[in-house]
Amino acid sequence: MKQINSDIFVDTPYYYLDTNYLDNRSVWQTSTSGRFAVHFLLFLGLSEGIISQISYLLPFSQFGALSILQYYRGTAWLLLQYFILMGTFSKARRLWEVKYFYVFAHLCLILWSMRSVLRGDIILGDIIQYFKMSYWISWWFCIYLHIQTAKQARLLLTVLIIGVSFICLFVYWGYFSGKGIVSTYEQAATASFGIEGSSGKNVPASLAMGALLSVMFWKRSRSILPTLLTLFLLGSVMMTYRRSAQAGLVLALALIGLWRIFYARISRDVRYADKLIFIVCLGFILFVSYTGLTGLQNRWTWADGNNTYRVKYWMVAINHFLHQADFIEFFFGASQSRMLKSMVEAGQSRIHTHSGPFDMLFYGGITGCLFYGFLWYVFLKLLRKCDFKAIESAIAGGILCVFFSMSFLSGQLGAVNSMFICVAAMTCLPMLSYNDR
Repeated sequence: MKQINSDIFVDTPYYYLDTNYLDNRSVWQTSTSGRFAVHFLLFLGLSEGIISQISYLLPFSQFGALSILQYYRGTAWLLLQYFILMGTFSKARRLWEVKYFYVFAHLCLILWSMRSVLRGDIILGDIIQYFKMSYWISWWFCIYLHIQTAKQARLLLTVLIIGVSFICLFVYWGYFSGKGIVSTYEQAATASFGIEGSSGKNVPASLAMGALLSVMFWKRSRSILPTLLTLFLLGSVMMTYRRSAQAGLVLALALIGLWRIFYARISRDVRYADKLIFIVCLGFILFVSYTGLTGLQNRWTWADGNNTYRVKYWMVAINHFLHQADFIEFFFGASQSRMLKSMVEAGQSRIHTHSGPFDMLFYGGITGCLFYGFLWYVFLKLLRKCDFKAIESAIAGGILCVFFSMSFLSGQLGAVNSMFICVAAMTCLPMLSYNDR
């Protein structure tokens, strides 16, 4: 294989790299402003998780109806749009699906917002939910445009892992200090999501994905510290007692085991897969030896006194779509206030459906289903770009398992931190699977 430099190889099947790559980059991408776009992505990947926790500790965390975190994200969103606008002049060949998903997703968000405004039932919760989705989609498209080399991809994933490690510290602090205990779980187990007020559904998935991504550090250092980091992150996932995150880790571990048996061809990556499986099992044993099995047993057998409540939430969404929705709601969904009202009318809690696909069925109707299906299509397309002989493909598949479990059983499309990690990993790992041989 002909080597151009330390970061770029030609004659690989990966879509980012082609024989004319260096000539195909635009002036913007090689300019000072283009490099600033990469640095901004690195800063955002590091700071997002940290600020989402720290902002709730500040005495001035609330300004009017919005928090300081929301003002921070609004400013970052504007900068992302600027870098996207500048980056669209790039000439490098790309995976077209990411670009069209960005366009289609924002078209859907605009249509859903107009629907709620015209019907007069839009609430602040709708605006915040749509903004969160636009935020991580814009982050993804900006990565797609500006992360050009394996070195940049590796740096981006590294800062994301560092950011997740800070969240992990908050989870441990909340667990042992008692100041971050999840009140809704207290009847079953002592659990922590970190700082009270942060998005609880955001934390467990980002921790689980970060634990899988930390395998990258094993390839860069032979010390014990990367292994301890993986154990540290896995322990924090268990301390959240989030069942969907734990199920996602089990699915990821099973997929990595299957990859180890049927696809692994690089001896170094085989050792990493064996080590990861061992570390997960060791982490579970250490956790159970410290806390006992009572908390896990209670959490998995207790759910507000009824373990079928999620199915009832999903049935409310299906019943509304099939029998109550009018023409507009059938194709473009209903507002959040309409969803909460339907839940109460069905005798359920005033809450969303606890599932990504069913939330999208309610929020977006037919267009919501197309949105969710298109997202999975792009994820699987990216997974196919991996070199299946490399462990990066197994890690990418494991991250998709975590996303599937958390999205289907809890809902993740509004969880910014976990979506940041998920889309960045699915974009960068295929590149590293060919480069990090």
